[in-house]
Amino acid sequence: MKESWKLIAIVMLSLSVIAPSSADQQNLFRGLPLSAEADINLNLEYRHMPRGREDEIIWGYEDFNGPDKWAELDPSFYLCSEGMSQSPIDIDPMTVIPQALPDIGFSYQPTSVHVFNNGRTIELEYDPGSFIEIIEEDEFEGEGERYDLHQLHFHSYSEHTLALGARFDMEMHLVHLSTDPGSDTPVAVVTAFIREGEENQVLKRVWKNLPKHEGDEFYLPFSLNIDDALPTDRRTYRYKGSFTTPPCTEGVQWVVLKQPIEMSQEQIEKFRKILNHSCCDNNYRPTQPLNGRQILFDTTQGGLPE
Repeated sequence: MKESWKLIAIVMLSLSVIAPSSADQQNLFRGLPLSAEADINLNLEYRHMPRGREDEIIWGYEDFNGPDKWAELDPSFYLCSEGMSQSPIDIDPMTVIPQALPDIGFSYQPTSVHVFNNGRTIELEYDPGSFIEIIEEDEFEGEGERYDLHQLHFHSYSEHTLALGARFDMEMHLVHLSTDPGSDTPVAVVTAFIREGEENQVLKRVWKNLPKHEGDEFYLPFSLNIDDALPTDRRTYRYKGSFTTPPCTEGVQWVVLKQPIEMSQEQIEKFRKILNHSCCDNNYRPTQPLNGRQILFDTTQGGLPE
């Protein structure tokens, strides 16, 4: 309980620094990049982060401000080097713990979407009404903890790796916030690996108009249901970790979908070109030590990790 309130306090403090208007304060957790993506990052709203000030702390993915330097940029980023439950991680299917886990309830609705280039990724802000429910591993009955979907964003290459370092072309993070103020894991991120393959029809119209420059944005003239982009196989790897961006706050429930989704080479390259123009060659954090943490693999739909 104490740690969860500490996390909430850190998030609120971060947002109070960067949210300049009362309208923004009414949507404190919208636009969380954990790149939440933060990565749109879960911890901060990228689009409200002040830019160009002499005293500004600019973290990124280059040699001078990248992951190896984050902890040196500001004292509040100390967990980026000292944290013991950091993300992302390598997921070795040979060492995960197979376990019959309660299903995660996905309740995503069609919604209008605000698409924004925040300088570190492309994020899609979701309207209220979509959520997941996660039931504790040792319980199969009763109501689960509700996490509302706030935004999703993308990384290239993937942040999580499989089988001792195998990296996918991209990774999508769906960032959720718990409705329980006393939650030990107030943030949940559903992660989908992306590999080159067929054109992604669900994201096709979004990709057609991707904002090319930092600060560019647009609103989709149609509704989008991200559930249609997720794989039919909803088996997951689950573990407790952190934001993958500064301040690297811990207390995040990670739900990593086993089955990747696909994008065409053209779609992948378009994202990378925009990323390169906005900030960097890539926007992933290297994998972090497990430090004794367990990775659970859901076997309720049958099968073992391959």
